[in-house]
Amino acid sequence: MALNPKRQVLANGITVIAKANHTSPTVSLLVGVRTGAYADPAGKDGTAALCARVLDRGTSKRTAEVIADDLDGRGASLSVVAGRHQMALAATCLAEDFEPVLALVADLARHPGFPDKEIATRREQLITSIRQEEDNPATMAADGFAKALYGDHPYGRKVRGTIAGLEGIRRQDLVRFHQKGFDPLIMTVVVVGDLVEEAALGAIAKLFGDWTAVTKPTDKPVVKVADPVAPAERRIVPVPMMNKAQADVVYGFLGVRRSDPEYLSISVMNNALGQYAIGGRLGDSIRERQGMAYYVFSSLDATFGPGPFTIRAGVAAANVEKTIASIDQELDLVLSKGFTAQEIDESKSYMIGSLPRQLETNAAIASFLLNAETFGLGLDYDERLPGLIGAVTKEAADAAARRLLNPVKATIGVAGPWSPPPVLAGSPASFGETAPEPPSAVEARATSPSPTGSGATRPPDTEAGPLPAGAPPLAVADTPAIAAAAPPPTVAAPPIIATPPPAADLPTSPGPASPVEAESDPDSPPLLDLDALFAPPPSPAGSATGFGETAPEKPSAPEARALTPDQAKPDDPAS
Repeated sequence: MALNPKRQVLANGITVIAKANHTSPTVSLLVGVRTGAYADPAGKDGTAALCARVLDRGTSKRTAEVIADDLDGRGASLSVVAGRHQMALAATCLAEDFEPVLALVADLARHPGFPDKEIATRREQLITSIRQEEDNPATMAADGFAKALYGDHPYGRKVRGTIAGLEGIRRQDLVRFHQKGFDPLIMTVVVVGDLVEEAALGAIAKLFGDWTAVTKPTDKPVVKVADPVAPAERRIVPVPMMNKAQADVVYGFLGVRRSDPEYLSISVMNNALGQYAIGGRLGDSIRERQGMAYYVFSSLDATFGPGPFTIRAGVAAANVEKTIASIDQELDLVLSKGFTAQEIDESKSYMIGSLPRQLETNAAIASFLLNAETFGLGLDYDERLPGLIGAVTKEAADAAARRLLNPVKATIGVAGPWSPPPVLAGSPASFGETAPEPPSAVEARATSPSPTGSGATRPPDTEAGPLPAGAPPLAVADTPAIAAAAPPPTVAAPPIIATPPPAADLPTSPGPASPVEAESDPDSPPLLDLDALFAPPPSPAGSATGFGETAPEKPSAPEARALTPDQAKPDDPAS
């Protein structure tokens, strides 16, 4: 059944969307604005993240204690999340408490107090969480990957910011960020649940309608994101963490914007390649048949700018080179032979069949509607989406792979008890290209790690940014490429024989790094997913996903198998 919500634009530019859903006596509310870490002031990375952590800690009329008592007394929940381009207040309550909870959320959105004491407390909590990520190979690999892929582009920054940036943020910085970012013209209020749509629209208009817009209420401003410079060569970024038992690999490329005309073709390609691991090419080969990975999956992060297309894997340190070579080989097979018709048909069937289950809860519907409004997809997108997915052809999915996947230009982040071997074969060739010659013995010695430091492999600095002062810039010579597997149709990747230097000669683990793309209170999991329908499965507990966003719960083995539309039946969602 189509969602068919009601939509209204207030005189000040706020968009209001209401959808009645009487399956449970609850209501979910979202107040979203188009601002986030992308708008962090220069030198103050983490402003959006800190703003999100402090926003619900009091208003000009209510203290944090009063707010907590009010919510607890009603059995309601409230969280604030910050992403790269969006922030949102999210609340869930009983239908009978909708109006008082709406009034509370409106007060928080309009009149946050930003108490100095709360800022200091939340800043320390955020810094502590950043330091804890130093011990997480999955996050460290993702941070190194993002910095190497995007360089100085804002997408190379971490949503949670840096310790130096957070320490420099003052109350007035948060006030200015809120005044500019929480502009009615770029705000959307979504409410879904056991309510009367017209009454809900009226209640929201009463509380938000007199909010004066910072900018002139005409058309909503377009979010402009500059194109990052695509890497011209293959690069490996090692982050040695010698006290760990597992290495995490992030292998990827620049992706696409959500507005890209081929977005759904790329989504189907991603699903077939390994979005849910168990049923994809990557999981079948690397995890199931070769038994090398604890987890492996692919991920597409498309937003206002070109987010990354990544392949994530957790492996034993001894299998890092073999895993990268196997990824190379699987991509080469896709590029040379394409997917099978069965793979694409099963991926489309699964994606279509899973749609109803992903729209079962009020919170899920609200997130979907906010996503549709944010990217201009239309309020009938839920009706059109199955047909759009079904129309993707094998040829379109193959073309999407050829467009995005080129092993010879891959960026690879590896964190864990591993460093690049001193002698490696040449980089893999992309489809139709010839791989370069392996380095000579002299060249190999020139790039091998050395205890003197002259040729030592250096990790990124404590914030996965530039190398320490005096260090040479990160380049292919510092991060030699991993050997490709034999060209298709050979299945087994040739071993890479190299003797790594002793652990004593290796750099130690770098300092604190960033966590996830969507930042929220520790006890409140991120609600917003700008690509909620096709989000990747999670890496191990507590780790980050491809571009830092916290991942939803991974489907079970039966769910991972492709479903035909008549087989797909809703079951209990993971809310």
